[in-house]
Amino acid sequence: MVIKCFAISLFTYFTFEILVNLSIQFHHSSLKVHTLLDKLWMILFVPPSMHRIHHSIKKEEYNSNYGVIFSLWDKLIGTFLTGKDETKIEIGLNYCRDFKKLGFYHLLVMPFKIS
Repeated sequence: MVIKCFAISLFTYFTFEILVNLSIQFHHSSLKVHTLLDKLWMILFVPPSMHRIHHSIKKEEYNSNYGVIFSLWDKLIGTFLTGKDETKIEIGLNYCRDFKKLGFYHLLVMPFKIS
């Protein structure tokens, strides 16, 4: 329906979706990109090193780098954060560090629990 309302062609829609999903796969990957290429890429786009900070357990780190494709948005709204030592970033969520509570049932009900 939205596609018809805004006169977006199916080709344009699917091209956009493919590019967004490829971008998400790229910055959620564990790829290590050469430092120079990483810094150049970060001028406009979100590289894995930048987005990895967003998945930290520290509030000042996970409350940053929300961009999906363009790093510009984080720069504009003040959530752009770089320069962290990736080897010291602990990934995850503080409230679910207990592996016993990461089974199927617990993961299924987790979004509905009040934290």
